[in-house]
Amino acid sequence: MPRGCRSEPGAACSSERRCESPSGPPKRPMMSPVDNPIGDAGSGTHGAFSLEIGAEVPAEIRTAVESGLADHAHSAGVPTRDVVPLTAIARDADSQVIGALVGRTVWGWLHVSELWVSEGHRHAGIGRSLMLAAENAALHRGCLASYLDTFDFQATPFYQRLGYSIIGALEDFPPGHTRYFLSKRFGESASGGSRPNQSLERPRE
Repeated sequence: MPRGCRSEPGAACSSERRCESPSGPPKRPMMSPVDNPIGDAGSGTHGAFSLEIGAEVPAEIRTAVESGLADHAHSAGVPTRDVVPLTAIARDADSQVIGALVGRTVWGWLHVSELWVSEGHRHAGIGRSLMLAAENAALHRGCLASYLDTFDFQATPFYQRLGYSIIGALEDFPPGHTRYFLSKRFGESASGGSRPNQSLERPRE
């Protein structure tokens, strides 16, 4: 799926500006202030605060958020969020990439974030092969299930034929279309071990 500006419809993006002070030099660039949804005075039980909004995530903010969430999860007894990337790549006879799956395993689940097959190689089982390869790799890592999302103009039936079930939907995202969330519990084989569902054909477009 193409990646670009992540602002939602109706959101306003603002450029940085410098605040002038009559009693001193210009202050550092600041993000645009926003209305305080908690109190008009910008104060709370722990003192005054300010709110800012911007179009980028500074490294220090990313670190603070991830560290804070990890500490909270740990205090609630949640296991460490050990994220391990997982990729599956298909190449032609000339070693050119003709399809790829990008995902990760975390907390015993496979998360398929992107699946792509080149236009000239679709409807040939490549998408199916990539999915099954990723699921088998996840099984070897001890995963018991998988989840992903797709759109009504992409490959919902493809994933359903692979054994995935719709667990949620977001309508009008993008406007006029629906984003679907699907999951799949890896089935039990005759020998008692887990294995992915082997049925299917058409790769994701």
